[in-house]
Amino acid sequence: MNNSSLLDQLIQEVSAINPLQKKSLDQYFTQLSSEEKQGMNNFADDYISYLKKNNYTIGEIAQNYSWMCKEVLREQIYFKRNGRYRFDKLEDTYKNVYSNEGYMEKYMIGVGVSQMLWKNHHDMFSFWLKHICSVQLDKYLEIGVGHGMFFKNAIISGNFSEYWGVDISETSLAMAKDVVNDVASNKQVNFMLKDVLEVNEFDGSIDFVTMGEVLEHVEKPELLVNKIAKMLKKDGKAYISTCANAPVIDHIYLFNNIEEIRQLFYSSNLEIMDEVIICNDNTPKDQWDSERANLSYAAIVVKNK
Repeated sequence: MNNSSLLDQLIQEVSAINPLQKKSLDQYFTQLSSEEKQGMNNFADDYISYLKKNNYTIGEIAQNYSWMCKEVLREQIYFKRNGRYRFDKLEDTYKNVYSNEGYMEKYMIGVGVSQMLWKNHHDMFSFWLKHICSVQLDKYLEIGVGHGMFFKNAIISGNFSEYWGVDISETSLAMAKDVVNDVASNKQVNFMLKDVLEVNEFDGSIDFVTMGEVLEHVEKPELLVNKIAKMLKKDGKAYISTCANAPVIDHIYLFNNIEEIRQLFYSSNLEIMDEVIICNDNTPKDQWDSERANLSYAAIVVKNK
């Protein structure tokens, strides 16, 4: 019987599939504090246990993650050669990704694993968790529930009386419903299969919005930011994360730098309270713009007007 943690088992499987990852994973985990490691193990226990209940083995989970990494590498090569993302229309990503149930399932599993194994995803999640645990409000809304782990932790926080999740992907919603099932009892938890731009029930009523890595997936991100501003109560807050120069198969809007993202918030009268910027390719900070560095970005914004 294997007594190692689920996370350790997963790392062993990933390292066996791709030995090149072993060194970077070892280096990454040695830098974590004991508290961060415990949080990572808790996340892994939740997520991997959920997948195992749905008949995935650790080996299959590792295979899906490794497949996703290859997909990301393919898009990075394309970006370096062409200076742009592969697609720039939502209809292309819907046809090639979102409506492809088999692709989406593998992709969502891989993204969920990256939440544990990629430093940028771990740091963004920790940034979000710090802020979500520091508030006690009424209505929570998540736009693009993805693998469901943000939504689950929002419920676990117990800091809201009502929880709403909106997504355009049936696969994502089904996965999120399964992930939160064990913590959703006796909670007001609701999901909507809909484009959030077509949702009008929440205008001026939301206390906290979470929208993780969605802006880069749409053709006109300013519409989404304006929509969030419209849905928030006065003094309502939102966690919004996105990226610049970060090619992935379903990224269609290219931010060239962080200032372009900040300007979106300012133009919607959203004030930045806190932010985090992570460089994913080790480009020196003074060369971020000239070298088109791959950057992850997240902010907590507040509606003051």
